Amino acid sequence: MSSNSLKTTRVAAVQAEPEWNDLQRGVDKTIRLITEAGSNGANIVGFPEVFIPGYPWSIWNQSVMDNADYMDEYFRNSMERDSEEMNRIQAAVKEAGLFCVLGYSERYRGSLYIAQSFIDENGDIVHHRRKIKPTHVERGFWGDGQADSLKTVVKSSFGNIGGLNCWEHTQPLLRYYEYSQDVDIHIASWPLVFKECDELQYHMSSTMCGRLTQAMSMEGACFTVICSQVLSAENCKKNKVDQWSVAKAPSGGFSMIYGPTGEPLVDAPDPGEEVILYADLDIQQKWRAKQNLDVVGHYSRPDLLSLKALQYLPRQLDPSVQEQANNFSWCVCTTRRHDERDRRLRGSGVVLRAPHRVTESVCVRVRARAQQRGHDLYGRRHGCRGRGICVAVPEVPTAQRLMQRLPDTVVIPRGTLVAVFHPAYIGALL
Repeated sequence: MSSNSLKTTRVAAVQAEPEWNDLQRGVDKTIRLITEAGSNGANIVGFPEVFIPGYPWSIWNQSVMDNADYMDEYFRNSMERDSEEMNRIQAAVKEAGLFCVLGYSERYRGSLYIAQSFIDENGDIVHHRRKIKPTHVERGFWGDGQADSLKTVVKSSFGNIGGLNCWEHTQPLLRYYEYSQDVDIHIASWPLVFKECDELQYHMSSTMCGRLTQAMSMEGACFTVICSQVLSAENCKKNKVDQWSVAKAPSGGFSMIYGPTGEPLVDAPDPGEEVILYADLDIQQKWRAKQNLDVVGHYSRPDLLSLKALQYLPRQLDPSVQEQANNFSWCVCTTRRHDERDRRLRGSGVVLRAPHRVTESVCVRVRARAQQRGHDLYGRRHGCRGRGICVAVPEVPTAQRLMQRLPDTVVIPRGTLVAVFHPAYIGALL
């Protein structure tokens, strides 16, 4: 580390056993770990994937029917984001004066999601994301994260903090998109993962999962913090893995902290040990690493290879925004009609019309924000009467891709504008 750095950031990587399928005890333990990390001077603390209420490895070795009661208990002990339990954790983070990336199984109505909440030193949830694609059998129990979960990095008092869950680290496009968000410190939330053995495919071993994250340090020129769970021998039966040869206990942990060239900054703990790892990071070392390797900058060819991410469809709309969005209605207008007014509208596009109860200021805001998303918009003086808003998409394939993202579209022949009513799209612009 550089001796002339103005300040360092202390990170804490949790390696601990969950309070299996027990929400209240899980919250209590989470608070104890946050408090311990704060008392040891940590600025940032990271938690494993679904630390509350623990990772259910029984979904991999039990049939759905044999595991039904266990997963029913799991559902009831998963945590809602807006809950008294979360309020307690937020208060503990504020009391400790640190930034926390918390991994937990989120219960939202009748569904579960593999979630990370980013909680700042004021106790506020400044970002919330869900694993965009649960892995293999996980898809039978957890839902997909939506477009807003592509945002993986938030700015904080301690640097730009990113986070991914488990095998999200295997997805090259998702990693690359995180690098483009200028991550400084990445929290890698992992469950407990067993050592390599004959019964387990090698890419599922803790060895490979750790290497994936270490490679991310080098690839993204960022610090990475692996946070993982452990499993004790006495809890194997409770987790229904006591007859599974893969599940050796105590084991499962592989927490580590790596620097921006992939160098280890701490000694690897015992896989069965409950511990918090600490490292003092000089964020400026990131820039030295990027002199050699900046995959989203000087060591890239965006003219040949580029990444496009769709983030405009929100996970859910605020009720007040939804009400405004519902005020828009669709209409069909042909290009012939519009060509008489503005030749730029040839091709395909989207026409949105709003009744008089929608204010002009709302229409102006929709037009402005849609333009920021790369759509050409025209107001009521440019092709749409009344308070209509026309989104012109110049190429038919582009319009077709847009229609795939907006399910409530009216498909009409080529040579006309595409008319659409979709509250989620308008809500995203509002």
